Amino acid sequence: MTYSARILADSVPENMPHARLTTMELVFPRIVLAEFNTHRVFSRNSASSRAIPVSKQIEKVLKDPYVPQFKHNQKGMQPADPLTPIEDDKAVRTWLEARNRAVEQCSWLDAQNVHKQWCNRLLEPFMWHTVIVTANREQLI
Repeated sequence: MTYSARILADSVPENMPHARLTTMELVFPRIVLAEFNTHRVFSRNSASSRAIPVSKQIEKVLKDPYVPQFKHNQKGMQPADPLTPIEDDKAVRTWLEARNRAVEQCSWLDAQNVHKQWCNRLLEPFMWHTVIVTANREQLI
């Protein structure tokens, strides 16, 4: 999976051409959801970690995990230049090892009959997330 945005509906009333209303399906890493939700101008509906069975989440995270594009650290909130290929390979392997450990711990909790909301939380850094968003023209500009 990868980042995506798809228009589901786009309407403009005949008598109000400036009142465009657009509904989109967005896919992005689950770890971005908090930042997305700070923009309160959107009407949105989001997939829930509490609603999806643990086995399905594990399957998705093993088959198609979110893996960041790793870059070097620097002061401030933006990263610096990309890692070298050797550094990047090690970072990706480390990230996927963390995913495997999260899957292992999530599976153990699931086997203890712990509610899926807690098991699935361990998998969130590795999940892709789908959100349905509706906004008017002014909100999209």
